[in-house]
Amino acid sequence: MTAIDIPSNLSTAALQHKYQQLKDQAEQHGQILTQKLASSQSGQNLLHMGSSLSTLPTDLHFLLTQLHPLLQGVEQSEGSLSSKLNNICERALVIKKHQRRVIHAQECADSFEDLLAAEKIVQLDLQMRKYGSVLAAEARASGDDEERSANDDDTSALDDALDHALSLERAAHIAQSLIIEVQQSQDDITDIADDKASNNINASLPPDTERAQFFLQLAPRIRHLEADVSQSLAGELERLLLRWTQQNLGASEKEILLLRFGHAVRGLSLIGRATDAESVFARTSIMPLIREHLSMGRLDQGGARGECAGLTSLLDDLSNTLAQRFGDFLQMDYLLTAGIDLLTRGVWVPLATTLMTDSAVRMAIFSPGIAKILQTNYLALDSFLNSLAVNLLREAKPEIVKLAQQRIYEHPKTAEFSKKWNLPIYYQLRFGECSKRLNIAIETTTKEGWVAQVYSGESETTNFELSLFQELNDILLFLWRRDVLLPPLTNRFLRGALQLVGRMTHFIQEGMDGKIRFGQEPVREGEANEAPDAIEEIGSHTYCWADSEENVAAVTWELSVLEGFLRDEYSSIICKSLDASPELSELVKDILSEAADQILPLLDTAWNAVIVRILTEKCCTPLALVKGVAATYRMTNRPPPTQPSHFCDQILRPVKEFSEANRTPSTVGFRWKQQIVVQVADRYATAVEELLTTVARTEVALQRNRRASRLTTAGGMSDGEKVKLQLYLDCQAFLNQVHSVGINPETIIGLVKLQDLTKEGEALANPPEQG
Repeated sequence: MTAIDIPSNLSTAALQHKYQQLKDQAEQHGQILTQKLASSQSGQNLLHMGSSLSTLPTDLHFLLTQLHPLLQGVEQSEGSLSSKLNNICERALVIKKHQRRVIHAQECADSFEDLLAAEKIVQLDLQMRKYGSVLAAEARASGDDEERSANDDDTSALDDALDHALSLERAAHIAQSLIIEVQQSQDDITDIADDKASNNINASLPPDTERAQFFLQLAPRIRHLEADVSQSLAGELERLLLRWTQQNLGASEKEILLLRFGHAVRGLSLIGRATDAESVFARTSIMPLIREHLSMGRLDQGGARGECAGLTSLLDDLSNTLAQRFGDFLQMDYLLTAGIDLLTRGVWVPLATTLMTDSAVRMAIFSPGIAKILQTNYLALDSFLNSLAVNLLREAKPEIVKLAQQRIYEHPKTAEFSKKWNLPIYYQLRFGECSKRLNIAIETTTKEGWVAQVYSGESETTNFELSLFQELNDILLFLWRRDVLLPPLTNRFLRGALQLVGRMTHFIQEGMDGKIRFGQEPVREGEANEAPDAIEEIGSHTYCWADSEENVAAVTWELSVLEGFLRDEYSSIICKSLDASPELSELVKDILSEAADQILPLLDTAWNAVIVRILTEKCCTPLALVKGVAATYRMTNRPPPTQPSHFCDQILRPVKEFSEANRTPSTVGFRWKQQIVVQVADRYATAVEELLTTVARTEVALQRNRRASRLTTAGGMSDGEKVKLQLYLDCQAFLNQVHSVGINPETIIGLVKLQDLTKEGEALANPPEQG
């Protein structure tokens, strides 16, 4: 820091000059500072403070001295007011406590009064049940409407019964509210904490246990009331249901009984005893009706014992009776909101339990041992279960019916009931029937050939011609008949159908491979320990059916029909039987298409391997006569040929006759003809080539013998030339045959070679004109 020099011993004029100089500098610096302060927000705030600072007293000590008494007074006032505030807050809390006690006392008094009223209602109900007042009133009220309208006492009795049911529902309301109070009191006692109240007039009151302790002291009495109310409501419900089942009830009494029923079930629902209402309904109304209808004699009505011929009519009668007697109760809308399901737990569960627990009925329905009876029983009960809500809730809204049916399906008893059906055994029985039919048909066909009549069905309308395939077709359709199919076994039935198709294709494949031979196998008579000369063979002729192209063509045509049947008609039949959705229909079609694809390789093998082999051998048989062409003209002095050899027409005749007599599957096409012509042409060309080689050697040998040479040239054409001309004519005839069977000769390499070999014959057949 720079030190400031203070002048000393200056004159007055010098001091004044110095003072004026410092004053000017101060003003100059003040202006600069003001400009800088004015250019910023913080500086502007300091400028505004300047005016207030100018008002401050010049002596701060004087200011503190004057303010000290004032501050002491303020502190004393604050302490006094704080003490008064605390006193007011304490008194306010006391007032709130007393107000709360008054409110709680009033609530407790009201609750206790309700408790006494409910106990009085229950006591009155007990006396009425003891002395039979309600039953007597109902008995007096019986009769037709005209008599009751004339009797005011009877009408009053019905009204009293209705009022009593209403009072029981009110008692249930009271019991419910008291139970809630007891539960809340238990929670309050558990959750109480020692919290200190703050010094705030609006502070919350500390927890109070007086009200909770009051209800906890009454808890045993309230629990007893709940049990008594439940018992009274159950008794009321049972009485009115028994009364409902009696005859000669008038319209007004039925209406009152329905109202009483509503009060009773709502009361039971309020106190959490909905299951009691369902149990009373099942025990009082449904079980007597089930015992009345369900018996072994009724099950076997109209048929032999154990056939359950009367099951369908029994279920129909039971459904109609339930709808007529108790339909008014079952389709009350408020039952759903009250959480009471009379249809499921009051009707279906008792019926299902009876069917599953009665040993005789259970064995007759679920385990009859006969597939047809089991399927009939299953469909009857399945139809009854699926339409239970529709039949019993006839006047209810569709959405209510749908919801009720869904609850039936979701109940655990329904799942338990479904497990009682031994469906895998049923499938084994049905599949065993189908397998037995197919095995018998295959065995008979193996012994008697494809002409064997093995069809055991009834319908004659089919696209198949061979009896074995007709039997397979009928078996496949049998699986999806209404009296055979069970929807839960759809996947197994579909798999079984594919297994049967596989069994048939395997049988045909083994036949084409020669592993299965047709005809009667040797039958040996006599004992095993007899001498060999005592053994006699009967009917020992066997054959392989695949050695005949006619058999192969007929069988493969049936296979092609089966392949198309699986892809189109059979999938439609299955989907129609199942009422399948679009997704399921597409899945079934894909599965059957894969099964049909397994037949295509068998068709290809049959035509392009087996039939080609058989027909090729037949077509090549006449080619053995090609060697005889040379012998025909050697040393015979015959004239030159003008016609093809007689065997030429025989070469492709088997193909033509076979093609005209048999149908070719569209999936096979005409490649089999191409293969036959290719193989025959190759063999033909080979035979011609060998013959021409032999002829050439012969001509060389003959040229050494002049005399022989003169003899062979006497006719103007040598023997070798005659042979070549004959081969050319035969080749042209063969080309015409190839055209006639629908094959282009230019695509056959063997024919091209054959034409090259017979070019010399072509020159002899068409000699150049002499100029």
